[in-house]
Amino acid sequence: MKLESVAVFGGGSFKVNSREYDDACTFGRLIGRLGLAIYSGGFGGIMEAVSRGGNFGQAERIVGITVPARPKGNQFLTAHEPVGDLTGRDTLEGTMLSRRAMLMAQTDAWVFFPGEIGTVIEFLDAVNVKKVAADLKINHEKPMILIGPGEYWVKLIGLVMSMCNGDFWRHFESPYPAADYLIKLREAAGH
Repeated sequence: MKLESVAVFGGGSFKVNSREYDDACTFGRLIGRLGLAIYSGGFGGIMEAVSRGGNFGQAERIVGITVPARPKGNQFLTAHEPVGDLTGRDTLEGTMLSRRAMLMAQTDAWVFFPGEIGTVIEFLDAVNVKKVAADLKINHEKPMILIGPGEYWVKLIGLVMSMCNGDFWRHFESPYPAADYLIKLREAAGH
């Protein structure tokens, strides 16, 4: 399994000094030190925090997958990749689908922090990919990690577990054991 990059998903409204922002910043610093490229949606909240942390951790690549309406992204990115509409019709719907697809396809692990409806949709997309792969007996090695308080995740996980037989993720209350888990996966892969 290749493990060179991580996509981080999470809410865009979390502010500096909130637990979620601080945890994402810490996680970015930890994985930046590991030499992993960090990908996110590139804007504020969790996306800004993980990018900021990546800078502290001296990550070589901190990439924001942004939408044309806001192509620049946050100040901590080392690169940004604006996406187009995968339908070719220049719609917001197509652009948001393209953004999620790029984040998921271009990275080797998926990490989720608490968020709003967009984060829930991204989480459900990832679960769907894992579920379809399991149904088709395709080995889908990309790790899926949830970070944050259990009370945030419990209802969403309960809903997903009621719909499919699959525990496709690992949950960690804080960023430190999540980063340790990625270290173990990298070592197992020979990195």
